[in-house]
Amino acid sequence: MAKETNGFGTRKIDDLGRIILPKEIREALGLSEDSNMKVTLEGEVIILEKADPPCEKCGR
Repeated sequence: MAKETNGFGTRKIDDLGRIILPKEIREALGLSEDSNMKVTLEGEVIILEKADPPCEKCGR
């Protein structure tokens, strides 16, 4: 599990609903522009998790 880190401040959502993940977070998780993320919602909390690449046969 990744080390819990605080202190990255507030991020704005752009007109397409995107936010920028801080470089330090992307580097710590080994994320690149083609990385897959799992997005879930628990109450009012959005959870982003690094996801495995999709299966080349079935796309899941």
